[in-house]
Order: sequence, then C-alpha cells, then structure tokens
Amino acid sequence: NFLEKLTHTKGEWRGKPFLLEPWQKFITCSVFGWVKKTTGHRRFTKARVYVPRKNGKTLFVSGLGVYMLAFDDEPGSEVYAGAGSEKQADEVFKPSRLMCLADSELTEFAGITVNAQSLTMADGSKYERVIGSPGDGASPHFAIIDEFHEHRNSELIDTMETGMGARRQPISFVISTAGSNITGPCRDDWKACERVLEATEGFEDETLFAIIYSTDPGDDWDSLDSLRKANPNWGVSINIEQMEAKLKTARQRANQQSAFRTKHLNEWVAAKEAFFNIVQWQSLARPGIKRE
Repeated sequence: NFLEKLTHTKGEWRGKPFLLEPWQKFITCSVFGWVKKTTGHRRFTKARVYVPRKNGKTLFVSGLGVYMLAFDDEPGSEVYAGAGSEKQADEVFKPSRLMCLADSELTEFAGITVNAQSLTMADGSKYERVIGSPGDGASPHFAIIDEFHEHRNSELIDTMETGMGARRQPISFVISTAGSNITGPCRDDWKACERVLEATEGFEDETLFAIIYSTDPGDDWDSLDSLRKANPNWGVSINIEQMEAKLKTARQRANQQSAFRTKHLNEWVAAKEAFFNIVQWQSLARPGIKRE
C-alpha cells in the first residue's frame, strides 16, 4: 500500500503511481510478511534479488528505503544506499529523494527533511549514500547493496551486516545482475543463494530470502523464450521490440554477446567480450571432414 502511493521519477512514467507487478508483490510480501511467532519480528534479515537490467528493481528498492526510514517503527533508523561508486549509489538514493520531493504530504506527515545528500528526521533517523569502504560506526536498519557484481570485495556488505546487531529486525537488501567476475563476492553470494534455494544439506538459512531470474542450464541464450523467462517485467518496463533488436545484434556481433547475456539474461560469463561469434563458427561445421 505504501509503495503504490509513491510515483515514478523519470521516463514516460514520471509522476505516475508506482504500481507493483506480481513478482514485486511476491518479494515484498515474502520479505515483510513472514514473522517469528515468539517475537513478532521479521523472519528474513537478508534479501537477495538477482534480476536482469531494466526490470524496475532499483526504483522498487528506492521506495523500500523511504519506508524503512520513516514507517517501520524503528527509532533512529539508519538506511544506507551502498555501492562501489558515487554514480551507482545515486542510482538508488536519487529516486528516493525525488519521491519525497514530489510528495509534500508524505514528507510533512513523516517529518522527513530532504537534503541534497541525505534524508533526515527529527529523531535522528537518516538515509544516506555509502560509497566504497564504509566506516565501522554505522548501525544500519536497512542496507541496500546495488549492483553487487561490480564490487571487488565483500567489505561493504560485511560491514553493513555486522553493524546490524543492535537492530530488532534489520534487512540487508542486495539487488544486482550477474557479471563477468566469477571469482568475486557477488558470485559467491549467488552460489550460496542457489544452495539455499535448492535445499542443499548443510546450507540451510532461515533468515535469507533469495530470488534469481535467469535462464536454466540447457536454455538457448539467443531465443525469445529465454528472454521472457529471465525478465519478469517483460512487456512492462522491458520493451519487447527493443529487446528483439538487441538480441539480433548480439547474434551477429561476438563482442556484444557477453554483455547481452549478463545484462539481459542474468547469466555469468567468464569474459566481457568474445573474440569471435561462436554461433556462426559452429554453423560452418562440415561433419564429413575427418582428421587424418
């Protein structure tokens, strides 16, 4: 109910209500709906949403940041938009700021002061950006880690999560696509999520909510069916004609395939660019030729 009172901040939807799609409702209801009978506090303290680009994940979590700042009944709440660069941190914080600027009733009712680099409240609650390596003094109630695949190490998320010990029901919320660094912290986290989702023995974690939108092993990367499967906002924020054009380009240009597969199919690749088009190369095979 709160999120759908907010408005879009850019593009053709600017100023229109932010209406959640079914997959976004599922995530919201799961993360915020499960509580422990003994305490009434939320079950999940870690959320991992791995989904391709342009599916509306950043605006979604920006709205959650405002809610966790002012409406989660947490005195002195601290919300952080963490990223590896100032530009990436702004991708999350800026929509939150614009949402508040666009709704004077919201800011007046909640007592939110909108500053250039932060959102603050009279009780000490604050919503700020964190860039690169954070300090140890933070006590996050809600930590947003955006585009985790670009992080060189896990220092930011580790510091955020270890600083949550004094909070009743904090959440670290990772939103990211796949990437090319298969030895990085995001890939490790992704694999851990897969083990939990697959109920692998020894990897149980009742505090982790994870959801991954991607292709399955054996799927053809260059098919529209794979694109539909990996993109939950297909036909909504994902423009089908534009995606078909990008797919056509990726089929023809080898140096575009890796980026296409990571950004739009949410697949991990070991290199950012390919030397040649493997699909075209395979199509030239002549089975009748034998090696002597």
